[in-house]
Amino acid sequence: MTRFFPLLFLLLLTQCQSSDQGADATTDTNSAEYAEMGVPSGTMQEKVDTWIANNDYDAALEWLGTQDENDPDVQRQFEKVWLNYGYHSMSVFDPAEMRTQMNWALTCFAEVLAINDQNAAARGQIDQILGVYSTMPDRGPDPDVMERLAPFGY
Repeated sequence: MTRFFPLLFLLLLTQCQSSDQGADATTDTNSAEYAEMGVPSGTMQEKVDTWIANNDYDAALEWLGTQDENDPDVQRQFEKVWLNYGYHSMSVFDPAEMRTQMNWALTCFAEVLAINDQNAAARGQIDQILGVYSTMPDRGPDPDVMERLAPFGY
């Protein structure tokens, strides 16, 4: 099993920061106000990419929550943040925190599927985590996490 985690880390590095076509290309008119609040400058995609690069997923989610959540561009950014948050959670190598981190990763991937139930990357990561759990009969995700995944066929 210890050989699994370095391989997983390499996989995560290749998948994180995936490009996002069709994202909002306009810049904010409130740039000075946002700068005071610690919001990066640039387009919506550039802001989100900056937060992802800094592993500041909570800030990205909070800011996106102030945007029009019915806007398809906003939804794409939410999907990207949740996906990368899940990848980040999977990259924690502290064995004492592994179960907590895998539960959080599954929760993040469930959020991705709530936005886009066809997201193959999220489904692949869920399958991978559940596959590892299946090799450990005395371990498994928290029941509430599995409830979140149930609507998506898990």
